[in-house]
Amino acid sequence: VDSLGVGYAIVLGNTGDPDPIRFVKYTDGIQSLGTTTGGLIVATEPLNNPTNQFMSLKLTYNPATHVWELLGRVDGSSFEDPMSGELVSVGTVTENEFTQLALPYMGAYWQGSTGGNQTAFFDNVSVWVDIAGAIPPSITNIVQTPPSDITPETTVSVSATVTPGDAAIELVELHWGTDASDLTNTIVMENSGNDTFTTVSDIPAQEHNTTVYFVVFAEDVDGESATSALQSYLVTDPETDLNIVSVINPEPISVETGIVFDDLPLPETVTVTLDNNQIINLDVLWHEGDYDPDTPGNYFLDGDLILTEGIANPENLIAQIEVIVSLPDFSELIAGWFFPEPNQEADQGIPENIGKLISREPEFTGNYTWPSGASPESPSISSTQWQEGENTKYWVVELSTLNFGDLTLSSKQQSSNTGPRDFKVQFRIGTQGAWTDVPNSNITVANNFISGVIENIELPAACNNKAFLYLRWIMTSNTSVNEGTVASAGTSRIDEIEVRGIYSDDFQRIVIGVEELPPFDVVIGTPYEEIDLPETILVYFDDLGSEELPVTWDPGDYDGNTIGTYTITGEIQLLEGMENPDNILAEAIVNVIPEPQFYTVTFNVDMSAATGFDPDADEVYMTGSMFDNAIPGTLPDDQLMSPSGNLIYTNTLTLLEGTYTYKYYINTGVGNPEPGPNRILELTGDMTVDDLWGETNIDEIFANLFNIYPNPASGFVNIQTDQIIKEIRLMDLQGKTIQVYGESDQITRISLPQLTSGLYLLGIRTDNGYVIKKIQINR
Repeated sequence: VDSLGVGYAIVLGNTGDPDPIRFVKYTDGIQSLGTTTGGLIVATEPLNNPTNQFMSLKLTYNPATHVWELLGRVDGSSFEDPMSGELVSVGTVTENEFTQLALPYMGAYWQGSTGGNQTAFFDNVSVWVDIAGAIPPSITNIVQTPPSDITPETTVSVSATVTPGDAAIELVELHWGTDASDLTNTIVMENSGNDTFTTVSDIPAQEHNTTVYFVVFAEDVDGESATSALQSYLVTDPETDLNIVSVINPEPISVETGIVFDDLPLPETVTVTLDNNQIINLDVLWHEGDYDPDTPGNYFLDGDLILTEGIANPENLIAQIEVIVSLPDFSELIAGWFFPEPNQEADQGIPENIGKLISREPEFTGNYTWPSGASPESPSISSTQWQEGENTKYWVVELSTLNFGDLTLSSKQQSSNTGPRDFKVQFRIGTQGAWTDVPNSNITVANNFISGVIENIELPAACNNKAFLYLRWIMTSNTSVNEGTVASAGTSRIDEIEVRGIYSDDFQRIVIGVEELPPFDVVIGTPYEEIDLPETILVYFDDLGSEELPVTWDPGDYDGNTIGTYTITGEIQLLEGMENPDNILAEAIVNVIPEPQFYTVTFNVDMSAATGFDPDADEVYMTGSMFDNAIPGTLPDDQLMSPSGNLIYTNTLTLLEGTYTYKYYINTGVGNPEPGPNRILELTGDMTVDDLWGETNIDEIFANLFNIYPNPASGFVNIQTDQIIKEIRLMDLQGKTIQVYGESDQITRISLPQLTSGLYLLGIRTDNGYVIKKIQINR
């Protein structure tokens, strides 16, 4: 298999020029040779750079001396018989690392380059074995009887299969002893049939805790011999204890401060060695000693061995384990791009960062792909188009670090051979900030995920506690991984991006502004306490964020008994972690206006035009802005119209001076309204309003004398008419006045306040009457 195994090979070429014939050793398969150019033997003339030629090659190995020799010649334009003629030695080497292994595969392996018309031919590949002398016997199937549980009273017999080589077997013996280096005791073994040889007498019984070693020796009539591998067995007396001679202490464990002794992950057993060289596990009882969970340091805990039957501890050996206590890592994963799915989104981190995208520079027009990543189970993100990208092309991510400091960054990069090699990391605060280098962030990328790694590098303190932080990995040269020039098809992958930090309440957010409030209109005589000032206000901070905060208002020189405009200031009530070094205050403009007048208005509606109206069964209701547009029937004392004869229904109300919208309904609910838009009432004194069901009280001819543009409007609107305008009133759809404009010419432009998008009403008064126009405001 080209990617597995160890062995030796003759290599015909390599990357670059020249291409010498080489004898090499490899691990992890022949593919692991990669593009290396060295070897155990590297040929010189004439085999240092053969080009489009036929060659004869020969490799010899002497197992007695472990010497390899490479021989060869250049044959020209056709095959020559490699077994004839002379092959010249190009080098020797002594090497035997893999020669003791069974190397089961031999053959030709050809992997051509990407160039065209590259072909290899192999012929006359053969292996010759030069046997000096006779073939020795072979020894197999060694059987010990009994195979186990050998006590001091037990003798042991041994049998083995001895197969002749090329000569008859003359002698088979068992050589044994109680020292592996001194097998001087001999027992003859006789053939009991089928080449099975058995000891004529047993190995004698031995004392308790003795290890017996033995080999089988065979020799043929030609003097060729063979010796088996070393065998052994242990003699034990079940009535005699085995003594512990050593304890293998467990590996140290590391914990954070605060882990009490009872919660330590201590091992339940330890490994001990007995006096018969047997290794077993015993339970252990650990002692707390001077362990202090709240103080960082190295603590050594002792443990008593729990003995089992047949095991003794005459020297009172104990176990010991090192416990390393350190301060906890308080850092949290703020944002992480690990690409469990093939998309650009951050999949780990705080909620504010989940889903944040990684991308290329804005000018990038290519596509993203998802090849294998740093971890085999998930992909990475990859792209091309890195050519001529020095200081201009990059990977970039956006994240929030609000309430986090002590930030660190980790990432892994890989490029193809023609992809970019050199990067560095930069940061930027907000969308308009300047890119700044991150110290110690230069990255040299290779065609693997090992070289181009940064791990927990510190980000500058300027990155702490930011609503919008940008990080980018930018090219610093146009050099490719193979030390050429980055190609358009060269790829760069990035994976396992990890930003960590420590949460803190100590970061200070600086106030840079507050929202602007609309003016407040109050009636003369209104005390300060009755002004409906907001309890909170929107505050803007230097981290580009904002927050609603409480505000304490100061009446200042406000005088509710004097008509005029007053500025009331408010002190912002900051939360922990906020500062207001410029003492920015909230402001409210309060207009004290004259007291409005109440007037009596009688509404009369003629129902004679109401199709299907039955005065004996039906009732008439009205509703409008004077009732906060309550559903007809929910305020019966105010909304119900009283019949006054001739299908006329009437209702008298006392209302505040102003503009109202209203509509008539048959019966309760909103199922039977009169057709058409809401009616408009401008109340400036006691009055009677006579309406006809289905018709409005606006003179359409008069209304058409006004031209409103642009409509929809944004910051202003123009009003054109042939009459002198006495007053313009901006209202919402419920008739509530928003702003009043004074007398103006026949063509006038009015500025619109900061309103939300929607429909509004313009009430225009001239000497000839009053008209209501709808306008659409878009923001």
